[in-house]
Amino acid sequence: MKDVLRKVWLIAIMSMITMEGNAYDAYIDGIYYNFSENEATVTYKTTGYNSYSGAVIIPTSVNYNNKTYSVTSIGNSAFQNCSSLTSITIPATLKKVGTDAFEGCTSLGKVIVKDIAAWCGIIYDGGSAFSNVNIPLFYALHLYSDENTEITEVVIPEGVTRIEARAFRDAKFITSITIPNSVTYIGREAFRGMHRLTTINIPQTITSIEPYTFQDCEALASVSIPEGVTYIENMHLPNAMN
Repeated sequence: MKDVLRKVWLIAIMSMITMEGNAYDAYIDGIYYNFSENEATVTYKTTGYNSYSGAVIIPTSVNYNNKTYSVTSIGNSAFQNCSSLTSITIPATLKKVGTDAFEGCTSLGKVIVKDIAAWCGIIYDGGSAFSNVNIPLFYALHLYSDENTEITEVVIPEGVTRIEARAFRDAKFITSITIPNSVTYIGREAFRGMHRLTTINIPQTITSIEPYTFQDCEALASVSIPEGVTYIENMHLPNAMN
């Protein structure tokens, strides 16, 4: 009986090792991926392994086994504990970032985003309402449009309808945001921690303001609230509200 239990235990251990060793489907141009239907998810080599360092450029698509996959998500813990990661380029195709995706990325100093409209639509999945370790800007603080051009004034393009939760959270060096009338929703904590934000317009199309939208925006002196707003909760304005 003991021999049988020992064999079962060994099989279980080997199974766990195999699963960990095969956390990814492919390693292409310096990035680990998992694939599902027509979409690719950025992942890690093995749990707890520092898989990435330096500048990582996530492409919009990747070819694997003669099939092209759109890169749409960063998986749970994908860059966790990658303390040597210095910059990351986010593609316009990205839709979701998983739990703890950037936890421990203490050297991350630059997030490069070439499509602000797409950036506004990214969903940060999982974690508590105040979790920030899957938000790359929590460590980077700086948002760039290319390798050398930092974004300090954001103009969201006409046609964007939603600014998802935490979209610009902790972008500490942005001073102004222009929001078009096409926007009808601004998510929770969308502008939280933007310490140098001085100017923002809230279009008349907004009817509700989610919790903690402007928390820790110390430089923001006032915000004009549209007449049609019927719901406001815990905006946390630092100084004044008009």
